[in-house]
Amino acid sequence: MYAVDERSSPELKQAIDTVWSHLGCLSAVMLSRITVLPGSAWSKAVERKNCFISNADMAEDYTFDAYLKV
Repeated sequence: MYAVDERSSPELKQAIDTVWSHLGCLSAVMLSRITVLPGSAWSKAVERKNCFISNADMAEDYTFDAYLKV
């Protein structure tokens, strides 16, 4: 785990604030269900029987966009 000072990067702070304002009210169960939806980076790793989610799959994962209103 890494500790990050969000004050060191305005872009990071904005990303954290956006995620928190849109998803902070969702339960852990709901977030987990969204994370594993078909087509998500997580589901692709499971399909491939990979222990890790690839950076490319993470970059191409738009699973939460509808929830973030992006």
